Amino acid sequence: MENILFVCTGNTCRSPMAEVLLKEKARKKGLHLTVHSAGVAAVSDLSMSEHAQIVLREKGLDGSGHRSQTVTTELIQAADLVLTMTMTHKEILVRSYPQYLDKIYTLREYVQRDKQVGHLLMELDRLHVDIETKHALYKHALEKKEEGTATKKRELEELLQEQARLLNELNERGFRQDIQDPFSGSVEVYRSSYNELERLIDQLVTQLTRSR
Repeated sequence: MENILFVCTGNTCRSPMAEVLLKEKARKKGLHLTVHSAGVAAVSDLSMSEHAQIVLREKGLDGSGHRSQTVTTELIQAADLVLTMTMTHKEILVRSYPQYLDKIYTLREYVQRDKQVGHLLMELDRLHVDIETKHALYKHALEKKEEGTATKKRELEELLQEQARLLNELNERGFRQDIQDPFSGSVEVYRSSYNELERLIDQLVTQLTRSR
């Protein structure tokens, strides 16, 4: 696993901090990785947020050279592993790039994998794709007043019910995926996000080291 892509929303806070962290920790471990970050709704060529840079400097790290970029097909194709900051980011990518489903995870999901939770998350991923397809078919049938509209609506509702059931099961297990978004928060909020990211990336580096 040589190429890792971190993804958040604007690519100015969480994912670039994760990128800088992994590059530094991989360097210290002698891991030769290509690490990038991007955002699902990024404005291109923005600097890392000021508070994120402050927190990195406190840790002896430098994020001043970062420039934001949006997620592209080329970035997804090139990555061996895509790690998102939240479940919403993952859902967006799975919906946009269903052919790459097997390499898209939330960061927390990937490093804290549990077989049963992993099975539930995989089912959710596949449901997201199916729901999008069924919704498009139902919408088209409704607009064209085609026969079978009621059947398509029922099929869509069944998928949504199954999605709700799986989400409820995950909640009952206390499974949490999202990394705190520090955007517009104080430096202390950014420190909290950094600390959360560092714990998870330490686990990621351990896994990558063992897999060599």
